[in-house]
Amino acid sequence: MNCIGSGSPTVVVEDGSGAFSLDWALVQPGVSRFTRICTYDRAGYAWSDRGPMLDLVEETVGDLHLLLQTAGIAPPYVLVGASIGGAYVRTYQRYFPGQVAALVLVDATHDEGLDYEIDGKGKPISLVTAEELQTFMARLMARNLSLPQAPVKTSKPFDRLPEDLRAIRLWANQRYFSNIDMKQIPYEAEASRQEFVALRKQRLEHQPLGDLPLFVLARGLNTNEDKKRMQTELAALSRVGKLRVAAESDHEIHLYQPDLVIQSIKEAVEAGQRAR
Repeated sequence: MNCIGSGSPTVVVEDGSGAFSLDWALVQPGVSRFTRICTYDRAGYAWSDRGPMLDLVEETVGDLHLLLQTAGIAPPYVLVGASIGGAYVRTYQRYFPGQVAALVLVDATHDEGLDYEIDGKGKPISLVTAEELQTFMARLMARNLSLPQAPVKTSKPFDRLPEDLRAIRLWANQRYFSNIDMKQIPYEAEASRQEFVALRKQRLEHQPLGDLPLFVLARGLNTNEDKKRMQTELAALSRVGKLRVAAESDHEIHLYQPDLVIQSIKEAVEAGQRAR
């Protein structure tokens, strides 16, 4: 865990899948000028030891809760979640609502944003039954899939990182890919299915987050109407939710437009302070 700055509420960042704490190098110093910000690597990522499973929802949220307690970082928190990290921070808020002062979702994965091929067509994981997923996974594992290969060179947009961090990121990628266990994928998928079902159920309630400050940042590049709809629905989770389109960004908005992310976090922190 890497914490810099001082102030409350503390900003806690949750990365996307296959992403690392160092990816926030363009954002973290800016946020540290007005409050404390902590980035960390999930179990099996970069400097963190591997846990029982990789990216299991309950394990991820439980690890983060324990990490914050162990580090003596008291709530309230402004939780920032990028990509699948957006689902994780929504889950954290669902488990520990009293600890969360605000949410910032950075091109976050919607609860209907992960598809599995069921009966020859894509179906959101939150609408897939346990039996359908089990059948799909059995067929998938029967293909004896090989482990994916870690990248050997820095691709866009990670070339925006400082040069010294690019080499470290390649190392972190190799370590992450070496920790993938193909045999565990069906269990991780079922855990995700259960949580995404719960998140979808929560979303379908009318503004379930009440007046919780919520900032949703959506990419402006390589998007479509379905993705735009999903980001709009995420912003509607709160009565005071705000949607901002990062016109010059693809998925990793914190690398394309770090200033926009910093400003949104600043407003979330200020809103969290006013709500006390």
